[in-house]
Amino acid sequence: PAAAHLYMQLFMVINTRAKVIKWETGVPGDPESHEWSRVAVELQGDVQLWELAIKSHYDQVAERALKLLIELHHRISPKLGATRIDKLQNLFVTTCLKHIASYVSLLHLAPDAASGAR
Repeated sequence: PAAAHLYMQLFMVINTRAKVIKWETGVPGDPESHEWSRVAVELQGDVQLWELAIKSHYDQVAERALKLLIELHHRISPKLGATRIDKLQNLFVTTCLKHIASYVSLLHLAPDAASGAR
């Protein structure tokens, strides 16, 4: 869990430095205690964030990663424009469904297969 927590903090810092996330208040690093918004499209490290969300054996880690993924698609700056915001949110829904479909297919393979997916 400590490594996952560190990864999520580094994810925020890296994407802040890449000017994808803008901190409105507070110091960059802790997405839960400060206000921030997504101001660009291209995230760095989101594939690994999905891995934490789907495959973590620790519920707290998975829930925190999922919360961050959801917030990344709700805290989008209006400055990106309605068309880009719609595309980002539609892509997020598609990605969610893809991950859910993969997980469900694991459930059908074997009773113990699902525990390896999360």
